[in-house]
Amino acid sequence: MEIPDYEILKRCGHGAYGEVWIARNRAGVSVALKTIDKSELIEKELAGLRSYSRITGSPHLIRIFHVGESGETLYYTMELADDLGTGELYIPATLSNLLKLKKRFTPAETTELGLKLLAGLEILHKARLVHRDIKPENILYVNGEPKLSDIGLVRSALQEQSLGGTPGFIPPERLESGAGAGTAADDLYAVGKVLYCCLTGNGVEEYPSFPASLLDEDYCRLNEVILTACNRNAALRFRNTREFREALSSGIGSRNRFRGRAARLYRLLPLLLLPIAAAAGIWYPVFRATPDAPPDREEEPRTLLPPNSELLYPLSQNEAGEFVLLSSNWAGNEKKQLITKRKYAPPYTVHAVCQTNSINIRFLLCDGVIIFNWEWNPKDMRLEIDGITSGKHRVANGEIPVNRWTRFRIEVEPDSLAIYVDGELRHVARGTFKEAPVGLHTYLGGTLRVREFRIETPDEKVKRPSSEN
Repeated sequence: MEIPDYEILKRCGHGAYGEVWIARNRAGVSVALKTIDKSELIEKELAGLRSYSRITGSPHLIRIFHVGESGETLYYTMELADDLGTGELYIPATLSNLLKLKKRFTPAETTELGLKLLAGLEILHKARLVHRDIKPENILYVNGEPKLSDIGLVRSALQEQSLGGTPGFIPPERLESGAGAGTAADDLYAVGKVLYCCLTGNGVEEYPSFPASLLDEDYCRLNEVILTACNRNAALRFRNTREFREALSSGIGSRNRFRGRAARLYRLLPLLLLPIAAAAGIWYPVFRATPDAPPDREEEPRTLLPPNSELLYPLSQNEAGEFVLLSSNWAGNEKKQLITKRKYAPPYTVHAVCQTNSINIRFLLCDGVIIFNWEWNPKDMRLEIDGITSGKHRVANGEIPVNRWTRFRIEVEPDSLAIYVDGELRHVARGTFKEAPVGLHTYLGGTLRVREFRIETPDEKVKRPSSEN
């Protein structure tokens, strides 16, 4: 192959629409040179190049040097990735190849990578462009710095597009629709999946499983950020690069605390405006605003937890005074469940306020389990309790919001069981219910923050155990 002003040295890879070569220009500088045979595909690559040519000055976006034509071939040159190989064998320093050598990144390395990718992505998004194919293979290291590359699918966020990207890194709602304009939010979802691969060493197809050996505070905190970025519910994901960066830097907790403070300020707004409203003689509009305030459950709930003397496994509390329960389906996590020593016989009522960063909340009672966000279908509730004569298995709406405080009340009678979520009756089951310990845990690699857990019995109308341990 001959390209004017370039010496082709060797082939080093291929993309969706062409091949990539190592080449040397007349100044003796080595570059990556991509060639594409002229066809209907060329217009797609050219569209990406034209859009991308407006971007300058980002250290985390690959630089394009030159675009040209030679005969029936379109070509362009760009920065050459670092070499992971030895001797004559060139192995491009893609994130994918780096993970093959490192296996996984530390939480600090994963966070640093995420912040750099988001910095590049922010510039792209400010230009109203979307990448549409972020994955480890398309992240190159040049002089040790990660850069988003393979810009052939870059498009304006405003133009109509066919479905682009790589399975596993495409949001589920985009796959379900099969088309539609890609958005900046789709890129953020893909970055979340990239960070999952880095932190766990797993392939994207294994999401959201999490290695049991990595269950410490730093890994769990970062996994919470990843689960938010890749939430099945698009409305609960990060809305922009700024939110994602803040979560990586400070954690989900600070983000939620900020939203809680904002919600409380909103509720106080009518009182703050009363003096002004009185002076202006406009009482009615001020009080009229109150019914539209955010619901009470958005507030940070109080902490009300049983002492360790009442629990089968002692649990420590975090800085906010919460119990943090880890996934119970991994070896070594048996003692990260909240389980009472005492067996409770009906009638009694379980009260709990908790927040999950995954897709699974499980209540242990009556020698069985009630599952919200059932792992096989997160919108379902499943009951696995012996003695139920009606309303068993996939029984009702079991969908619970992720990363939001939710209040549960489960009323257990000798022959019935009523389940309430945020005051709404979700299901009633009939049967014969046994005496058994009562508890709470999570599954599938998630963490569960618990602010309140108490049991109300007939002889103790409101059982309020001390939160001191």
